[in-house]
Amino acid sequence: NLINYETIDTKDKLEDWLERICEKYLCAIDLETSSLDEVDANLVGISLAVETGIACYIPVGHISSEQNTGNETQDVKDQLSLGYVINKLKPIFESPSILKIGQNIKFDYKILLKYSVTLCSYEDTMLMSYSLNAGLHRHNLDTLSEMFLSHNPIKIESLIGTGKNKKTFSEIPINLATKYAAEDADITFRLWKIFRPMLSEKKVSAIYNYIEINLISVLAQIEMNGIRIDANILS
Repeated sequence: NLINYETIDTKDKLEDWLERICEKYLCAIDLETSSLDEVDANLVGISLAVETGIACYIPVGHISSEQNTGNETQDVKDQLSLGYVINKLKPIFESPSILKIGQNIKFDYKILLKYSVTLCSYEDTMLMSYSLNAGLHRHNLDTLSEMFLSHNPIKIESLIGTGKNKKTFSEIPINLATKYAAEDADITFRLWKIFRPMLSEKKVSAIYNYIEINLISVLAQIEMNGIRIDANILS
């Protein structure tokens, strides 16, 4: 397969991608963040895919690790500003007529809420896989990619390391981040094309469409807001 992964570092390139998405009325999305804890996480970059093998990465929060001494962090040049990118993508993310495809999209939903974006009209390959094969295997992207695409994706550990020397995604050089993040969006898009017809074939469309997908926004709001407890009853 021909792979075409592009780093979006100019306004013209971003416009070109927005046009592609608006022509197709769909895209796969994947957010890269500084942490996996949604409450603390800041957006580092956004990857998008519109076709098999065609994906991009928009860096917005990379810092160069060389200058990362103490609290002084220096932005890597050639990144569009976060505010600009969010403003441009917000109409697409909130549009009911453009489908957004994610892998565990509840995470992306929660991150986007922090930037005043409410994701609308979306599908989730993780939930598709769960609806199809609940307890048979794990439903993370690496597992699904190996099972359904016979492809072993770039492992996050190979970029950020492990243990006490572990980096954050914002310290990863943008060219390497592009390969990793764009691949995630591309794989998500490919899995969606495989799973979509399988839902009908296996007669689980209703479970997926009426239960699983509808719960994303509900759970996301609950998880971000927390719950109120009555201290007296609890004690």
